[in-house]
Amino acid sequence: MKRLILAAILLGAIPGVWARDASGSFATVDARSCATFLRDQQAHGWDYNADAAWVAGYLTAYNAVTPDTGDILGDTDMSGALLWLQGYCKAHPAQGLAEGLAALTAELHPRRLRTLGGTGR
Repeated sequence: MKRLILAAILLGAIPGVWARDASGSFATVDARSCATFLRDQQAHGWDYNADAAWVAGYLTAYNAVTPDTGDILGDTDMSGALLWLQGYCKAHPAQGLAEGLAALTAELHPRRLRTLGGTGR
């Protein structure tokens, strides 16, 4: 518990938590393209599991660094988020999965859970 509190304090003390450049762009680590995400989804193998884990990590990080956000998923769940991303990627196959997640979080943000009431997912 002490480590969690310390981590929260350190995150709050870091200036510029939004790691974007002046134009709003940011680098992603090991993100796939939408076309690859769709191919992985069709195969339903390890790569798709890795994609789903990457999405979960992105959403968890979003929750951690976005003010007034306990859970960006709000009234949906990971299955709903992955289904939404599949639709986005079908419409935008040349985009990256990170761009799809940025669009997803922008859509979900108004319906996010602001507090968790002491529980998480």
